[in-house]
Amino acid sequence: MDRFHFFNYLKCKRRFILLLLISLVTTSCTYSPNGSNFIEISKKVDPIQAEINFSPVFVDADTFKIYSNVRVDYNFELGDKVLRRMQVWFGNDTLIDFPRNGSLNQYHTFSLRTSNYPDGVRKLNFRVLTSSATNSIADLSGAEVAVFEKSWLMEIDNAPPTGVPIISAERKNGSLELRWKMYKRPNFERYLPRRGEYDGKNFSPYVFFNDYRITNRGVTSAFDRLYIGGTAYYRVVISPVDIFPQGYGPVFKFEDEYPQFIKIDTVGSKLRFTWSSCKYPANFGFYRFGHTESGKSWTFTNVADTTFELELPKGGTPQEFWLRTRPADPRDGRTDLIDKIIIQ
Repeated sequence: MDRFHFFNYLKCKRRFILLLLISLVTTSCTYSPNGSNFIEISKKVDPIQAEINFSPVFVDADTFKIYSNVRVDYNFELGDKVLRRMQVWFGNDTLIDFPRNGSLNQYHTFSLRTSNYPDGVRKLNFRVLTSSATNSIADLSGAEVAVFEKSWLMEIDNAPPTGVPIISAERKNGSLELRWKMYKRPNFERYLPRRGEYDGKNFSPYVFFNDYRITNRGVTSAFDRLYIGGTAYYRVVISPVDIFPQGYGPVFKFEDEYPQFIKIDTVGSKLRFTWSSCKYPANFGFYRFGHTESGKSWTFTNVADTTFELELPKGGTPQEFWLRTRPADPRDGRTDLIDKIIIQ
């Protein structure tokens, strides 16, 4: 090989080696993007904050008891999220399906008309879908969402109200306390405890308690501040909110001791009368001792005064004496108690 061809051969070989080195360097590079356009985005999606209320409603354990028209108020704190869909259904009936069917009420409320359904238990369901507000490609394309789902057991009860039974009556703080079962149906305005006359069929109330309008269904007791002993009949009436007949509970009978003559002693030329004391001092007003034939009577306002001495009547004929006990707040003469005794 002559000198000219030899140098050409070396030039070509150098070019080949140079190209090979450039190729090796290029293929070994790693692509590493950086800068403000390549910031890592957090995938954490904040939950949807919701407030949902029902009125009127009575919550018993996990069941919402409802009647008539129930107002449902809802509010969702979305922040930067965008509402994509809201669904509400009751049983098998769709109540709201936004945006597929209509628009949302601007006041965020609707009415559930329970009269459109038979009484019974159904579920009320809420489902809300929003954007995730992460500004990721998935968020902007609608593939990444935040979801709120909640359901409630709803028991429809549109039947007329019923009464509740009295479960106990006992002395307490010098008075008589009655207790009854709590009313667990939705249509409730107040308890009306009553005392009255009862012939086995008909109950005629004549005592309306001081706290006779109890609007808190959790308060299930009241005091009969007119009771001073003897036989009494009670019942608790349920007064509803809507126009319905009242609910009447069963009649409850209570009996306890009441002031009566227990003995008569002769003390010289006098008769000493002794009677039992009133067992309900907080309700006590006075004793009135009387002699029928003379028309005279004497009053005692101390519950512990249970004796009285009187000159022996003259004439040898039977003599009638009586003892009337009256409560401190007499609203009806039927709350007085009378005992009589005849001396031959």
